[in-house]
Amino acid sequence: MTDSVPTAESLRRRHRANWKREDGPYGHLALRTHRAISWLEQAEQAREAGDPDLTFTMYWIAFNAAYAKDLSRTRSEKDAFSAFFKHLLNLDRRGVIADAVQSHRPDPIDGLLKNEFLFRPFWKHANGRLSKAAWKREFAKSNRVLRDGTEASTELILKTLFDRLYMLRNQVVHGGATWRSSLNRDSVRDGARIMAVLVPIFVDLMLEFRKAKWGRPYYRSFPNLRLGRREKDPPSGIPSAGGV
Repeated sequence: MTDSVPTAESLRRRHRANWKREDGPYGHLALRTHRAISWLEQAEQAREAGDPDLTFTMYWIAFNAAYAKDLSRTRSEKDAFSAFFKHLLNLDRRGVIADAVQSHRPDPIDGLLKNEFLFRPFWKHANGRLSKAAWKREFAKSNRVLRDGTEASTELILKTLFDRLYMLRNQVVHGGATWRSSLNRDSVRDGARIMAVLVPIFVDLMLEFRKAKWGRPYYRSFPNLRLGRREKDPPSGIPSAGGV
């Protein structure tokens, strides 16, 4: 990780400078970033403890907290990624994300992109749903992104990279991998390493451009809601002890 990558502590200080709890319920962005930073804090602790499986998982949850929305309004998780990245890159006029992406090629980004075990069509082939020729053709087509290292390709690199990371996430979270398995050490370490750079940058940009439209979290906080009482439009804020 480089010195330019914000830490969870620095992000927490920035968050508190923007929104003070005593001022009343936080808005949607404050809730998103509050949740994301809480998981970034856990990811940093897992990294210090030397647990790449847990580190990657915590960074993924932080990423999820930052971008997640009502998926009934998007075609897929992949589309949600794409919209989030496009929004970030449009705001990132200084090219912070592009610099981070280019500085981590070829390692670890290209290593993740070239890993066939993180490619969805490979597993379709392994499970008898796609021919060997078909998945290899799709793999070659997908990895054409590797031949273009320019800033203009940052969005495509991000979308392709996170498609691979999403497959890694599925393997880990859905029980398709063994904790500390020797079979996936490189991909888990590389995934944790690149998430440790990109996710804090994403959150930092969200805090910088807090007036941009980031959307309402699907799982909002209901600090004023009590059993037996309903509110027409409950405020969205930092969770109380019983919140989410």
